[in-house]
Amino acid sequence: MNDSILRISAALALLAPASFAQVDRERDEPVNYLDFVDLTGTELTNQLPAGYRIGNLELTSVGNAQHFSGTFVENTGPYDRDWGVFAYGTYAELQSSLALTGVRIIDLERYVDQFMQERFVALWVDDRRLTFSNWNWLHAVPEASVQAAVNGVNGRVVDIETYSIGGQRYFELITVDNVGSAFRPTQLLIGTTIPTIQTWLAQGWRLYDFESHGGATCSCVLVQDGLRSLTLFQETYSDTYFGDIHYGARIIDVDEHQGAHVITMLDNTDPVMPAGPGCLGSNGLVGFHDVEGSGIGGTTLTFVGQNFQPLTPMAMHLGLNDIVAPLDLVGAPGCAIYTNPILSKSLVSDGTGAVQHAFVLPDSPAMHGLLLRTQFLGVDAAANALGVQFSNGLRTLVRHW
Repeated sequence: MNDSILRISAALALLAPASFAQVDRERDEPVNYLDFVDLTGTELTNQLPAGYRIGNLELTSVGNAQHFSGTFVENTGPYDRDWGVFAYGTYAELQSSLALTGVRIIDLERYVDQFMQERFVALWVDDRRLTFSNWNWLHAVPEASVQAAVNGVNGRVVDIETYSIGGQRYFELITVDNVGSAFRPTQLLIGTTIPTIQTWLAQGWRLYDFESHGGATCSCVLVQDGLRSLTLFQETYSDTYFGDIHYGARIIDVDEHQGAHVITMLDNTDPVMPAGPGCLGSNGLVGFHDVEGSGIGGTTLTFVGQNFQPLTPMAMHLGLNDIVAPLDLVGAPGCAIYTNPILSKSLVSDGTGAVQHAFVLPDSPAMHGLLLRTQFLGVDAAANALGVQFSNGLRTLVRHW
């Protein structure tokens, strides 16, 4: 079988050069994405949305028609890449293609075809218009030699693939030079277990890539880079998983393990969303409201109001439902109320017309997924006949990670 190459390239965009290592697993800017499960290569090509590319790829079954799971990510902004897939080639064929094209593999899947021939499917990106650095494909590395091989290229593993031949375990490893803007503290755990990985995650590491050994053992790559992530183990596409997706997670890695899935996600949303504009005060400024904090249960949200009269009585309204109640007919043209409050906090602005109120979110499953609607209002006798100035309204999503 000859190496067939699926090339789906975006037009070169006029972007500032990006660090070569900033691939999808190291980005948490919100972006549109879709996940897919058990698609054939033909289905994968046919279902690729316009303007998207494959973000990560997992071979989920083999045979005459291979199946894949993974994600499509919108090929835009910081996620923009010229990209493609080398499909169904041997090691020698892929090496030849890589030498001709100069592209870099970011996700590699190995399988054995019906003729017992080793073959690969490789997801690639073209780094030649970005800030380039060295990368390596370490091929057929015995288990006992993995760490030495990675150290020998001064590498950080960005993709790991494992398989067994004659009772001996081997690895395919894609590395980048762990230097400069690509540097991340990293740990490579070979022949480990899920409880051990969970111990590392509890210490502030995040799961970067995972591979099952087919039984209870597995191998993985861990990094520390400050990105907030969540890994679900033994996941069977439960309500918890769909809830995390609904409330702003983005899948960056899906792997099969012991009849279920290991799914790693990054935060993909701003927890604070607009609900409606504020209105003018007598100072000529529009009442402004912002929220500081992550929205995670057990942490603190700080609600901030600005552009009000100094040292004036104020209130912060907090509710759980959206309303839009224009106040033109009651003497406040251009103003509106954006929630029916279940809680009102009396406050006084400072000498600059600013105010803030800190609120500790209960760490309770009952809170997860709630949208807190908030708005400030302040006394301003000269602003309008009602004598009140209103801020914009906001919605803040409460999450568990």
